Amino acid sequence: MKNIIPFSVVLGLAVIFTACDPSEQFKEELTEIDSLEVFVNDFEAKYESIEFDSLKLMVEEVEQNERDIKFYYTPDTINEELGKNMLESKSIRKKLKGSESKKMVFGDELNAIKHQLINLRADIEAGLLTAEEIRRYIDEESAALRAFEISFLEFYEIQLFEKQIYYTYVPKVNEFIESIKPEEGSVIE
Repeated sequence: MKNIIPFSVVLGLAVIFTACDPSEQFKEELTEIDSLEVFVNDFEAKYESIEFDSLKLMVEEVEQNERDIKFYYTPDTINEELGKNMLESKSIRKKLKGSESKKMVFGDELNAIKHQLINLRADIEAGLLTAEEIRRYIDEESAALRAFEISFLEFYEIQLFEKQIYYTYVPKVNEFIESIKPEEGSVIE
């Protein structure tokens, strides 16, 4: 019976070990990281939904339409509808050109933030950081995520809007170009 450890000693040791557990000690900070990770996951879903290849093709088609209009169309009067359709289409070229580079930049930024949060969580759970370091790193990652959010959501909304423009106006321009193109085998004067 003398080998039995008193209950109060076992309870005291359990409290000491629990108090030293970084996961318990920094529970609020880990919850903040959870919240940041939810935002990152939302941004990843939006990022993955963007059809960057299609955006590039849309820009290329608008550029080709502009070249075709210059080549095939010699107006004697101004076609107002064509002018409106071309003007609307031009915004696609202006706002979506370079979307391939945005894909890379946004993907890299999102990946960096995600891995910083994963590493921060691991460092906290391993007890490698002080409370001050944890606070500073969480604040830095929050700021990085806010900066990303501003630039990314702006582009995200623009590409949604420009896709609507594309599907509304570009088919009309294409139709007009087809109507003015000479038939196969005919000679352009």
